[in-house]
Amino acid sequence: MTNSSSASFVLTVKEEIIDAKIKRFKENGKTGWVQLLEFLKKKMGEEGYKTIIGNQEYSFTIKDFPLGKSQFLADDSDPEEISKSDFSELSDDEMWAVINWVVVKGESNDILGVGATQTTKPQCERGGCKV
Repeated sequence: MTNSSSASFVLTVKEEIIDAKIKRFKENGKTGWVQLLEFLKKKMGEEGYKTIIGNQEYSFTIKDFPLGKSQFLADDSDPEEISKSDFSELSDDEMWAVINWVVVKGESNDILGVGATQTTKPQCERGGCKV
């Protein structure tokens, strides 16, 4: 992955919404989204935190993501094709790259229910940010 800059993001999920999405995606044959959400749910359980907002419980974690172009997924990748991909052989880093493309960069509307909020200014490489 080539980075022109990176920033920290808070990723948030509500477990009941993730479970409902997983069920729906299984029914619709969207294996890639099922694997992505199961990965995210697992990582939230292992590395994340729980918090109450209003009277609802949410899980969250803080991750650094590159803001530049990805070598793993092209900017013109088709979200529908990706949703049906098999991610079972991907490393954790590659799964986080998919999450970056889908959630942080907002390349798919299918994954509503997972939020990303930038929490730091971009950290630039090689003397300049091109965000």
